[in-house]
Amino acid sequence: DATNIIDGDNIIQSPKDFKPFGIGVLNGPKPIIMAVNNVSGNSSVEIYEIDENGLLNHINSVKIEGAHRLNDVVPLSANSFYVTNESDYKSKSFVDFVQNLLDNDKTGAIFYYDGSGATKIPANISFANSIALSNDGSKLYLTGTISRNLQIYSRNTSNNQLNLIDNVFLGTGVDNISVDDENRIFIAAHPKLFTLISRMWFGGKDTPNQIIVIEPNGDNKGGNVDQVYIDKGENGFGATS
Repeated sequence: DATNIIDGDNIIQSPKDFKPFGIGVLNGPKPIIMAVNNVSGNSSVEIYEIDENGLLNHINSVKIEGAHRLNDVVPLSANSFYVTNESDYKSKSFVDFVQNLLDNDKTGAIFYYDGSGATKIPANISFANSIALSNDGSKLYLTGTISRNLQIYSRNTSNNQLNLIDNVFLGTGVDNISVDDENRIFIAAHPKLFTLISRMWFGGKDTPNQIIVIEPNGDNKGGNVDQVYIDKGENGFGATS
């Protein structure tokens, strides 16, 4: 069941209920865009193909059994991807609230979907959030917002298996990742997690913003970490994402 969304001059066929979270792009002769869709506790990955006229054509909707809190996606082909699942607990349930406060929820995970089925890769991380690949595709980066860490995986490009090679504690609520042309890792972050959790649950404003950058040091692990932006959330936006 789909509806049409007008984007400028383009008509996009999309699911009837659409609440996009993370978005991933795969360049090629016919670029692919994937978007995580979270509606009423149901998660899916919506797959679109961009045709020669720049129109987005909806080609598939993928649901993964046991993964109800998908967050971010990295396309590998037109029908395969990595996607994060924040937690096994129901979002905004009492147990989810308590586990977030205590940082006891380590059920965050990555799923690899190969076009026909999904494989769960447990990350032992609190609130698995954003993922991104290095430019050559040999490494995958994963943020844990509540556990405040960045995980770095080596990736076998022939079978897409992942192997954890570093777990970097950054001391801030890391969120969305962007990798630039020099493989520097830019991460939007939440320096006051309790303020963020309060905003998520009860509303509010003035949630601080922070951006950090990690410059890989060539040893396949972390790198040099620097803060490139921070404010108190008083400049018209908050909760950097």
